[in-house]
Amino acid sequence: MGHGKVVNVSDALSVIKDGDVVAISGFNLSTAPEYLILELFEQYKKTGHPNNLFIISDTLPAVPDRGLDKVFSELYQDKNQTFIRGVLMPFIGWSPALMKMTLENRIEVYSFAIGTTSYWFREVASNRPGLLTKVGLGTFLDPRIDGGASNDIAKEKKTCKVDVLNINGEECYSIKHQRQM
Repeated sequence: MGHGKVVNVSDALSVIKDGDVVAISGFNLSTAPEYLILELFEQYKKTGHPNNLFIISDTLPAVPDRGLDKVFSELYQDKNQTFIRGVLMPFIGWSPALMKMTLENRIEVYSFAIGTTSYWFREVASNRPGLLTKVGLGTFLDPRIDGGASNDIAKEKKTCKVDVLNINGEECYSIKHQRQM
């Protein structure tokens, strides 16, 4: 088995480019990389890059005034922010600023069930093409309703795409693996 290479924070974050999709795991702040999140935002504030990011998390890596909530609080004050274009998170309730940005259609916001999001992470990490699930059919997660879109800009842009499939006479929906959303 190979060994990883230890690099400094700047080198580690330099792999994130404008327009990238960034996945952040960690149950709220229990295991989230808060330091890296804040350092990435500092890099953006200093250089303007990376920008236009789409953040996916299995839970919101934040609590009020910490983690992504701290970032969203600053972004909320900047009506012309270009750091984050959208998020996919099961729950945004720990970030009052993100909730305001959602309601004001300032960024795309999507929400899938926490288990569905966690399984989707597993599928992406395993380099499989996507996830099939029945969880959420007939609810706002159903692509025939809102497809998990939490605001009008998300409904319009449809960055997170889900499709209904019929397999052996049973409906499910598919969340496809997309490296660039």
